[in-house]
Amino acid sequence: MNTTCLQPTGAAFAGALPSEPQLPPTSAAAHNGTVLVVEDEPAVLALIQTVLQRHGYRVFSASDADEAMDHWRLHAEQIDLVLADVTLPGGTSGVDLAHTLYAERPALKVLLTTGYRLPANGWTFIFKPFGPGALIREVSQLMHSSSNLLRL
Repeated sequence: MNTTCLQPTGAAFAGALPSEPQLPPTSAAAHNGTVLVVEDEPAVLALIQTVLQRHGYRVFSASDADEAMDHWRLHAEQIDLVLADVTLPGGTSGVDLAHTLYAERPALKVLLTTGYRLPANGWTFIFKPFGPGALIREVSQLMHSSSNLLRL
């Protein structure tokens, strides 16, 4: 927390408190599944990757659909869930990517991220901004669901 004295009006305090409860990380030895994360914002991608890894997920990261397809070609049988931003550079959206991968493996779990309120169109969404707790809850619920969708 930062403190600044504003003469003669008083003091100003600046700080941040967690907006949601923090979830304790799982054991580093735990392996909860493999997630392909597709996000074009480097800071967001790094944060998602770090949170997932700290909670026992193996992560492949991509900044666009082409890079995601490269990971898919090499590791498709290992990937349990694709977490993709709806808006990606290069002309292929996260929704298009989800349709392509889902067509190859209908049991694939897909979680789409967006900052916009969109109709679900059959996909499961997590809306930005989201915190680490919400991310882990959504990924965990979807991973352990018998369906590849949480909500229709």
